[in-house]
Amino acid sequence: MNCGQFANGNISKEYLLYRLYGLCVGDHMRHELMPFYRLYFALDDLRHQTFSFYHRDVTRENFNGVLEHEIRALMAVPIAYL
Repeated sequence: MNCGQFANGNISKEYLLYRLYGLCVGDHMRHELMPFYRLYFALDDLRHQTFSFYHRDVTRENFNGVLEHEIRALMAVPIAYL
């Protein structure tokens, strides 16, 4: 799983967010994946400015902590795939 690969340092946060963003869009904006959709765009916002319209409480300083929190929350949710 991509979250495990990220936790082990095998993939970058940019790649993880890209994959989870793609899953979210591909699964009709699935609720469990929406934080990663917002974080994907927030990361881009924060490259160009000091705030993000997509995730207003995320800053450059706390981005990694928010990402890790959302990963833990996602991994704790039993997701049924149809």
